[in-house]
Amino acid sequence: ERNYNGQDPAVVAGELDAIAGELVAALNAVPADGWQRFGTRGEVVFTLDWMARNVQHEVDHHLLDIGRTMRHVRGR
Repeated sequence: ERNYNGQDPAVVAGELDAIAGELVAALNAVPADGWQRFGTRGEVVFTLDWMARNVQHEVDHHLLDIGRTMRHVRGR
């Protein structure tokens, strides 16, 4: 639907960099007592602290996937 394979990697990298900067700014603006505030998404309840940690987990996870794919492609 979003044609990920057809997107220009340089453009995507720039977009990711900009979005990451926005996320960093938003997280830097959280007051010390704000990290344990609760949010919901459907039936799921989570703290801001958990959400920020999960974002980092997902980034790490996808970078590992990219590394595995690149090693596989290079091994051919």
